[in-house]
Amino acid sequence: MHQNVDWLKSFYPPGFSLVFARDLEPGEILARLGCPPEAHRFMTVEDADDHAAEQSDDRELFRAGTAGEWSFAVQPWGARILNDDAAVARVSQGTEIVVLVNTSTMPWFAHAIDGAALSSPMDWVSTAVLSAPQPGL
Repeated sequence: MHQNVDWLKSFYPPGFSLVFARDLEPGEILARLGCPPEAHRFMTVEDADDHAAEQSDDRELFRAGTAGEWSFAVQPWGARILNDDAAVARVSQGTEIVVLVNTSTMPWFAHAIDGAALSSPMDWVSTAVLSAPQPGL
């Protein structure tokens, strides 16, 4: 069993977006992300791998499942899900979410409970920019 999410970097080298939600079914996360229920398909890991290999553009493929009381959805190719505060608020309504995004430009994370962002990507970016070393100082 993996103890962290480092394996995702090798599994999705171009990047990924990953959302964990407490006490939500995987299908509900997908619906809140804008995936119509008629597009949901149950697949084994092997079937999902085969399906992804057949797709010319797997950016539209989400994988979802559960880990304890948390469910998750992951999408390859970076920050295409939960890329704004409105999306984070929508997905976190009535629950708690943690979002991890790894892209070639900048990784970030967000944490929200019941529609309220406790930490958002822009908070992190602003802090990082403000605390960047100044040349010549």
